[in-house]
Amino acid sequence: MEFKNDHIHNATFHRLQCVQPPGALRNITLEQSEDCLYLNIYCPGRGVNASGNYPVMIYIHGGSFSVGGANIFSGDVLSAFNDVILVTINYRLDVLGFLSSGQTGEGNYGLWDMHLAIKWVNQYIRYFGGDKTRVTLFGNSAGGAAVHYMAMFLGNRGLIHRVIAQSGVATSDWSVQNAPSRQFDEAVNNTGCNLGRDYNVIMECLRKVNSANLTMQGWRFAPSIDNEFIFEHPKLMSHGLS
Repeated sequence: MEFKNDHIHNATFHRLQCVQPPGALRNITLEQSEDCLYLNIYCPGRGVNASGNYPVMIYIHGGSFSVGGANIFSGDVLSAFNDVILVTINYRLDVLGFLSSGQTGEGNYGLWDMHLAIKWVNQYIRYFGGDKTRVTLFGNSAGGAAVHYMAMFLGNRGLIHRVIAQSGVATSDWSVQNAPSRQFDEAVNNTGCNLGRDYNVIMECLRKVNSANLTMQGWRFAPSIDNEFIFEHPKLMSHGLS
C-alpha cells in the first residue's frame, strides 16, 4: 500500500485484527477481518514531527502464530517515556497465514506480511519523525521467534539494525512446522475439498470456504521450510551445521 503524505487518513480508531480461532484469548474479544494488514504508529509528543529524528521500534505480537493482534499492546507509554517511534503490526494468522502443502514458495504468508511492514517502515517512517537507520525489531513468544526469522531473512538486510527476541526463538520446537503437507491434507479432508490430485482445484475449493470455518478446525500452524523465506531448519544453523 502506498503512503500518500498529502492524504488525510482517519487514524482515530484501530482497524480489525486478522482472522483467528475463536476463544483462544481469555476475556479478550477481538473484532476480526481478512482485511487486517494494518500497522499502528505511536509518536512521542503531542503530534507527528516530521523534522524529528527518533529511533524506531517495531513490535511483533505473539500468540502461537494463531491468535493476537497489534491492538492488544498499546505503544503510547513506551513511545512517550522513551522518545521512540513505536510501530505495532498485524500479520495473517493460523491457516490463512501458514497453510502449506510443502511445495516450494508456499506458506509463511504471515512472515511475508511482517517483511512488507518492515519495508513500509523503512520507506515512510521519516514522515512521522523516525530515523530509518535506527530500527529495532522486537517481539514476545511467537513474536520473538518471528523476530529471529526476520533477522535471518536476507531480504531484511539493511532494514533492521537491532533485534530483541523475548521468550521465543526460531530454534524452538514449536516455531517450525515439520510436516506441513500432513496438515494440508487434514485441512483438505476436513473442509470437503479432497477433490482429487489437482492442486489448483483443491486451492480453489479452499478459497471458497468461509475463513471462520477454516480457523475453527483446531489445527496448529507455524512457519515451514519453503525454500524461499526459510531454506532449512533453524536448528541446523544453531548447531553450526549450515
